Amino acid sequence: RQIFDDVTRNDPFASEVSFREVESSMYHARRMLQPMIPPTASQFCDMLPTTAFGDYYKFSVTCGNDQTAVVFFSDKMKGFLSEVTNVQFDGTFFIVPVQFLQL
Repeated sequence: RQIFDDVTRNDPFASEVSFREVESSMYHARRMLQPMIPPTASQFCDMLPTTAFGDYYKFSVTCGNDQTAVVFFSDKMKGFLSEVTNVQFDGTFFIVPVQFLQL
């Protein structure tokens, strides 16, 4: 929104266009630049190493009932994990792909 406001403030022709008129097409263009979310958890996990999360994605585990847990941690944490006998994890994400539930 700030970029739109900056451009329209200085351009007499652009100032005739409202943000509401172009908002939908701007969001659509942004979505087209993002990768598609794979239809299955397995395919989602296969693509993770090639994303910004690749450094933190370590592995996934699929249970007999076809539920998948995805494990992320840093290399620094990996060193700590080898020294502990009990560990508890919590992860909260603002966006959860449709294939997953956030517990």
